[in-house]
Amino acid sequence: MFKLILTVDERTLIDEVYVLDENLFEPVYVLRPVDPQRRDKWRIIEKNLTRILRRAADISFENNKITQSERNQFHISVTAKEIVRALENNAIDPQRMVAFFREIEDINELDIKLKSKLIDTDHETEILLNQIKSNIRERLPLENQFNYRVNWKDVSDRINYLVKFQNDFYTVIKRQIDYYITQIPAKDILYDEILEHAIQCRMLNKRYCSRDEILEKVRAYVLSNVLQPCMIFGKSGSGKSSIMAQIAIKVLEWFSNPNSVSIIIRFLGATPLSSDIRRPLMSIIQQICILYHLMPSSPIQDFTTIEELKTILQNLFMQIPINEQLILLFDSIDQLQVGDYNCEKWLPINYPSNIKCILSTIPVITEDNGEQKIEYKILNGLISLFPNGTIIEIREFDRNQAQQVVYSWLERDGRRLSPLQMTWLQPKFESYSPNRSDPEPTPLFLSLVYQITQTWRSFNDKPDRDFLKIHSTRDAINYLYNQLSKKHGDILFKRAMTYLRLAGGLSETELEDILSADDKILQSVFVHYLPPTKIFRLPSTLWIRIRNDMHKYLIEKEIDNTLIIYFYHRRFQQHSIFNINQEKPIETIRRAYFAGPVGNFPNLYNQPFVIESKKLIEKMNGITSLVVDRRLTKQRPYVLNKNEQECIFNIRRINQLCLNLDIYRPEPYFLYDYNFMWGFLHCYKMSDRFVADSSFPEIRFLLTQYMSCSSILDKYPDNFAFEIVSRLTSSIEILPKFIYNLFQQCLNNCVLRMLESDTRTFTTTMNKYQIGVVNAICGAYNTLYVFLSQRFLIFRFYAQDWTGKMFDYKLPSNEFTSVKFGSTDICFYSSKLILIFQKFDHHFGLHLNYNHIIHVDFIHKEGLFVCSRDNQSIDIWHCLDKKLIEQYVFEAPILECSTIERHMGAVIRVTLETGLTHYLIATNVQGKFHFQLVATLNKKPDKQNIFLNFETDVYYSEGQSHIYLYYFERAENDRLEKIGDYVAVVEFTQLAFDSQSTESSVYGNMGLIYKIKRNYTKAIKMLENFLQMTLNYLDAVSAHLELEDTYLLWAV
Repeated sequence: MFKLILTVDERTLIDEVYVLDENLFEPVYVLRPVDPQRRDKWRIIEKNLTRILRRAADISFENNKITQSERNQFHISVTAKEIVRALENNAIDPQRMVAFFREIEDINELDIKLKSKLIDTDHETEILLNQIKSNIRERLPLENQFNYRVNWKDVSDRINYLVKFQNDFYTVIKRQIDYYITQIPAKDILYDEILEHAIQCRMLNKRYCSRDEILEKVRAYVLSNVLQPCMIFGKSGSGKSSIMAQIAIKVLEWFSNPNSVSIIIRFLGATPLSSDIRRPLMSIIQQICILYHLMPSSPIQDFTTIEELKTILQNLFMQIPINEQLILLFDSIDQLQVGDYNCEKWLPINYPSNIKCILSTIPVITEDNGEQKIEYKILNGLISLFPNGTIIEIREFDRNQAQQVVYSWLERDGRRLSPLQMTWLQPKFESYSPNRSDPEPTPLFLSLVYQITQTWRSFNDKPDRDFLKIHSTRDAINYLYNQLSKKHGDILFKRAMTYLRLAGGLSETELEDILSADDKILQSVFVHYLPPTKIFRLPSTLWIRIRNDMHKYLIEKEIDNTLIIYFYHRRFQQHSIFNINQEKPIETIRRAYFAGPVGNFPNLYNQPFVIESKKLIEKMNGITSLVVDRRLTKQRPYVLNKNEQECIFNIRRINQLCLNLDIYRPEPYFLYDYNFMWGFLHCYKMSDRFVADSSFPEIRFLLTQYMSCSSILDKYPDNFAFEIVSRLTSSIEILPKFIYNLFQQCLNNCVLRMLESDTRTFTTTMNKYQIGVVNAICGAYNTLYVFLSQRFLIFRFYAQDWTGKMFDYKLPSNEFTSVKFGSTDICFYSSKLILIFQKFDHHFGLHLNYNHIIHVDFIHKEGLFVCSRDNQSIDIWHCLDKKLIEQYVFEAPILECSTIERHMGAVIRVTLETGLTHYLIATNVQGKFHFQLVATLNKKPDKQNIFLNFETDVYYSEGQSHIYLYYFERAENDRLEKIGDYVAVVEFTQLAFDSQSTESSVYGNMGLIYKIKRNYTKAIKMLENFLQMTLNYLDAVSAHLELEDTYLLWAV
């Protein structure tokens, strides 16, 4: 019919702009993407297309093929369609609608350009518009209709109209809000909570991936006589929640009398009232009482403790009739607050035979803070509580399961993929393990990949290269973020996601405030126009659009009495878009928002807006900076209410400032703020959140003072001002600016008398150990490693324990003479033995026997480099897998070997008995090491040598006035260069430390070499810097503990 009523030219045009998409079970024609380079031509095509479709709609209507309403869809605008839809949806309650009509009396006197914007010149459209106006006037109450007549060219008349419109709009909208607030029925909190979890259950069930073997195990448990809970566990994204939702829906089918079965499910952390366990327990108790007409053993009040709620719930279990079955499901214990991970506090221990409890969780939650890892072993805690419980593990899919899941989703959505597109998808079903703890494919990974395929049309025959690179959940999240960045703006989207992650979730107001305070975001948005300077904010609709596109991965929860938005999946929570340095300015703005303008934090409330857009600068007549009001919400004080009985603190603000305090973050200026510290000390112990370490000297000094008085302040926080003033008084003349300001704040709040200087004694030593002779010592983030003759000590200093903990390990042999410290491992070795100790797991691993070991080093994280004289080879071992992964064999025994670390590998120098010196490069490409020989030196130009950098070796002899530079990566005839006219060559060697190498220097047993020319100034300065670095290191150690009978072995 459609083609019959079109001319040949019209059919040709339709075929050009529309294409058939057969990826739907019911194929549809879709508009081809518009080429941005042909927008002018598209405008002409669009007009012709509109005319063709309208004519076809008219003919179809005349032939009774479509209705009048369907025919009008081709003639009215999108705005008109929305008005029609609003009239239809609110036909019963027209009070919900308000209409404003404007008539411009001098419309015919306006210039053509302006007139075209204010009036529709199409006669057919004008008739339809008048019909809509008539419908509105007929259906709306008169008090909800506003009419204006204005002479547009009369400036005063136009201003009066705009002022009246503004006042009328404000008044009527306020009236509407007030009216409908009175119409809202009283809230039933329990009903709403149960409904929210039911909706969540239905939504998660749509994402369910068929796991029949899991359901069968759960069914067997439910129908068994086991009296302890069933514990379902799996990695993040393994589909635990969707399985729990499927259990809730399927469980009724497992009983012969389903009417006797009641199901209570809580998706913990998925609703505002389920972020901590207390309120879910209260709602479950209330729900049980209603279901079985019971009364709790004691009234439930706001102050009822978790332990009391546990007892009440346990007593209710005993009152449920034996012929009734109760299935109780707790999903995602890992989504609770940290304090609730210990299930013993709140989970009933005893269950009658007619009550089955099913729980799901991630087995271990690891919080990583530099080298400090805190593990919360939720599953182990549950197993110790219920040793006879049922344990079910959810593992990753195999290839067939993954393929069947995607096929089932396609069938559910009435879609298919072309054979070519299926070839792009097939590799995603294969098993893949980017690391041992995150095997793919998981349901989350498949869901993300499937979401991408939903945009594919059957005529898309060119693969997306970025899609082909997806192998893991992290890759899939990156792809999702990149696609949404293109849609919403790269800077806006990525920074919004980063703010959410850094804050652990933000309220709508907090997020919109922070986005409006970030000039990088505003500059990316306000390229062509600027908002009013008195309301200079990011338009709310921009965030709303992002939230709508991310709704599957975001949840609302209540934290610190604040309703926040956060990522549901832990994989999203842990996904960093930027590196640590790129995050610093973003984190600075987040902190400045909650801390206010303290220290060097920017004053977000008064900061001017810098215009970078050339178009805007031209439009603003060259102005590049504006004074604006961003209307940011003022932070409430740290102490909300203070009286003799109690203080109410702004926990939200305090907790936000206690986030991300590792040494790689921006300087935490709020630690100089007396008000913050006073509020913090009344809520937490000093050692609960802070580690006495920082990359900022002033903060490090201040934290040392806080640490020295922490034991007093933990008990008597009101003494903060006195303790700080008494410690800083003697140094008042040399205090840095911010610490001096803190001193003055404390002085203003201190009512106690100071002790005289000669009567005050303070010590910063927290612990003292007698350990014996030290062979080597090395420090890393909050950790000190000490190597003794037969023992190995680790001192860890936790945020929760400033005094630290000592771990003592006995070495399996007393033959070890040397130690090498790597980023994840420590290597003890002698001339014949090698033993690897894994830092994070605290256990010994790889153990090797060699003859005549010459050199050992770590290469790119888990690679161990070993050079042996008698083996005539250099080897690389994988520390974790305990496997030899690469070897290079030489033609003669090896005399000397040295290495210098470079990106993803190392440079290696090997000198053989034959006198030849070989230079090799070891590189790591996608987890595989390769050796490449780059140069060979037939004879050493001098006795001693040391790497200067990644491409230069320095040869020298003590007492000589010249050195040789050997550029081993240059062309062969341009490698050796002699440099003379030096007064002397000075050498000193460091034996006690094995620090990280930098690009311009190498620390290690080969020592450091400095070239001294006409004067010694530069060399002496460099030596001073090196010694000062050593002293600073020792100071950092002594700030935590004293080691008695300690000897540092130095050769200078």
